[in-house]
Parts: sequence; structure tokens; C-alpha cells
Amino acid sequence: MAATLLPDLSASQRRRAGRDIVKFHHRLDETGLFSDAALARLIDGTPRDRLSIRTACAEADEPWIAGDAGLLSGADLVAAARKGRLWIVAPTGGDIRYSRVFARLMDEFAHAMGLKVLDAEAHVVIASPRTSAAFHVDAVETMVLHVRGQETVQVHPPRGPLLGERRLEAILRAEAPADLPVGQGLDDGAIPVALQPGEAAWWPLHSPHRVLNGEGLNVSVTVTFDSPRSRRLNGVVYVNGLLRRRLGLRPVSSRTPGLLQPAYLAAARFLQSLRPHGE
Repeated sequence: MAATLLPDLSASQRRRAGRDIVKFHHRLDETGLFSDAALARLIDGTPRDRLSIRTACAEADEPWIAGDAGLLSGADLVAAARKGRLWIVAPTGGDIRYSRVFARLMDEFAHAMGLKVLDAEAHVVIASPRTSAAFHVDAVETMVLHVRGQETVQVHPPRGPLLGERRLEAILRAEAPADLPVGQGLDDGAIPVALQPGEAAWWPLHSPHRVLNGEGLNVSVTVTFDSPRSRRLNGVVYVNGLLRRRLGLRPVSSRTPGLLQPAYLAAARFLQSLRPHGE
């Protein structure tokens, strides 16, 4: 395995982290974990209830419908993804080979970016040619490491017109789905980030984004994680959502002073503990 998995993270990227899209390189392909055979073993070793399989359905109201692997083996599913219109997502936490690699990767990433990483998860995504995901918003930090094929991530600014304060509050309060409604103009204003094998991208928290896959079988790793900063910002949005709904105020989360953010986080945790049955 390579001496370092993330060879070129720099001080300039660290200064931009959290404000801009950060693009960098990785060496995951050198681990041997992303060949067809290795991917098949990962799928076979994943409990079926933890394996996500979706297929594109152009004639349905929903662009994607959930599927079931049935009796298909991992090799069968990888072959089907190459020929069909499938989106397969396998968690890495249950496989010691992958979990060791991603523990090391996150250690390198956290050190280079000066972050404290909390609750990191990695999923291997195996996607058919010319498939795409819906624009959505994650409540946690997200980055994509591309390994095989061609991929473009479209990213909107987190404070742009596509996502207003009320919509973000509703997503974090589980009052609205993370996927944005399908409609005209979602591509307008999005920043395209083209990724070749060995390239990765990390974008600011709460940025609406989606993935567009190119030709050939596409394999990437999606990593999600919390940090103290993301938890503070989510606490601000959560509390402001309550103030808007209960008191009719019109707070702007991005204007909350940094010194007050820990208090917002503490208040959000207390208020969430009072919500019955995850309301």
C-alpha cells in the first residue's frame, strides 16, 4: 500500500476548507480493494438488509426505485451494473479490509485539514454508465473519492438561492426530505466538479449537490462525517428553525456569531431530547 493515501493536501486547501470546494488526490486504487473481484467480495460479505440497490425507472414518477438482490451474487451484481442502470451502495464498516484503509484515510485527512473527525462512515458506490442522483442536502460533512470511471459532482453554494433558510431548517428537523423537489433550473448555478480516477472533492456543509456518472462502470467512495464545527452549525439551524416556527422570528443562521454557536448547540441538544418519538 502507498506510504500515504492522500498525497497532496496542502495548507492552502486547509485555509479554504469549509468555505470552498476542495479538490485533491487519493491512492485508493493502490489498495486492491476496487477491482471487480474485490467489489464482488464486499457485496457478498454485506448483509442484504444493509446493501442498497436501486434501478433507474424513466417511466415512473420516481426516477429511482428500490430493488432486491435476490439470489444474485456479488459478481452478478457488478456485471449487471456494468450493463444496466443500477446504483449499488455497500457500507465498508463490516469489512476489516476496507475499515482499516478508511480509518487510515480519515486520520490523514483530519491531520491535513486540522479537523477533529466524529462519526465517520464510508460507503462504496457502484454505478452504471450515465446514471445520476437527485440534488440533495446532507446534514453532515460529505466528500467523494472517485476510483473508476468518470464522474461529475454538481455543487450549489450552501447559501445560494436553491436552498433557503426555511428549507434547510425543515431538512435538519426531519420535516422535509433531503432530496430537493425535481423541477426546472436545478442545474442552473451549480458548479461542475469533474473527477477522474484518483481524484476527490469535499464541499461546504449543507451544499445541495448531485452526482452525474459518465461512461463505463463508475466506482467511488462516499464519506460522511461529523466535526465539532458541523455540529455547532447544525445546532444553530435547528434552534433558528424553532424560533421561526414558535415565535415568528426571522433569524439568519449564517449571521450567528461564532461565540454563540456552542450555546445554540447545547440548546438544540436539549430541545431534541424533549421531542417525543423522534418528532
